[in-house]
Amino acid sequence: PWFKCTSGNEEIDAEEHCARFLEHVTHQMRKAIYDPRAKFVRATKECDRFYVNFGMGVIEIDEAHSRRHLVFRNKHIRDIAFLENQVGDVDHLHLKDPMTARQMLSLYRAEHKRIHQSVKDAADKEPNKVFDVRVLTLPQAEYDYKPETGYARNKAKPPFVRVHIDATNQVILREEGRAVFPYVVPRWHRFSNFPYAFSPATMPGLSDARMAQML
Repeated sequence: PWFKCTSGNEEIDAEEHCARFLEHVTHQMRKAIYDPRAKFVRATKECDRFYVNFGMGVIEIDEAHSRRHLVFRNKHIRDIAFLENQVGDVDHLHLKDPMTARQMLSLYRAEHKRIHQSVKDAADKEPNKVFDVRVLTLPQAEYDYKPETGYARNKAKPPFVRVHIDATNQVILREEGRAVFPYVVPRWHRFSNFPYAFSPATMPGLSDARMAQML
């Protein structure tokens, strides 16, 4: 066991009824993570490779359409761009997420009327045709920004907003609120005030690679 749930307060954790509850939550969380349908091991293995080679990675944590299990997905760092908040946490991320016509009809079946006709036609004749889908996740206060009031947080709404866009046809497919930020962005070494990281593990190999190219 490499993790356990905690309240963050040792005195509270030590209380018997709290300890029992936290142990139960830890057990349930471990079952959810290692459910084969969650693909946690696969996503973390892929992210480890990005972390070692490039110094950072991105894992998306979502729930399945059935809402019966979690789904972990590693995202290629070439397809993401993100912003930090005032304390250095990533809370605004744009993702290029290309999908086939078949995948789009399945994922956005609740928004069937919003799907462009070209996607529907492709699903019948070319189900593997790829469309450029962009997924934007940002704080609700930024999404509802107004020049006269600035970033006004509406406590009645979820703190984050996620927008799915068919960039190929310039159509908004879905707008949804999120209670938590659905991405984890581990970063190794960074320069001050620069959000993107780099890998010290690759730095010694650069000189050898350049010498090999010269030879």
